[in-house]
Amino acid sequence: MKQPCDEGVIQSTSQSGKLVLPRMKSAGRWVLVVPLTTAVMGSVDSQRAGIASGINNAVARTAGLLAIAAPGIVALATFSASLDSNLNALALPPGVRSVLVAQQNKLVGIDIPAGVSSATSAAVQNAISVSFVTSFRVIMLIGVALALASALCSFLLIEGKPAHVDANVSRRSTTKSHIG
Repeated sequence: MKQPCDEGVIQSTSQSGKLVLPRMKSAGRWVLVVPLTTAVMGSVDSQRAGIASGINNAVARTAGLLAIAAPGIVALATFSASLDSNLNALALPPGVRSVLVAQQNKLVGIDIPAGVSSATSAAVQNAISVSFVTSFRVIMLIGVALALASALCSFLLIEGKPAHVDANVSRRSTTKSHIG
């Protein structure tokens, strides 16, 4: 029976991720960015639409840069800490640990040194896979927390736009009530 952290499961996940992740990004833009842009642009007067559009674009580009860079940094730091902890629990031959730690920026692509027994190789591969899953879970939890925080900010900070009363409509309704 395959364990969740077996090499094949990680490899198949990374292969399917090449197809799924870009589609998730597109769906995220469609679900989140378009309504947010509509809400921002709809909440300002027409005289300030240009300024609002510029600010909205600048914030969106900055958020895009941070959305790419920050999770990668957190994932690598989490993976490294988890890998270090998992490798400490193994009785590795001298020098093998340092070879593995030197490659930790490869994440699940770490090459296990030749000459290691099959049992040790399987244990190291499991440690690498568990570390990767741990880092992925941390990134997903951070994503959930940020989504909830943004929803809370939207709820608290975006006020409804006051209804504009058309002066011509109100005069006509007043005139009709006086005539009738």
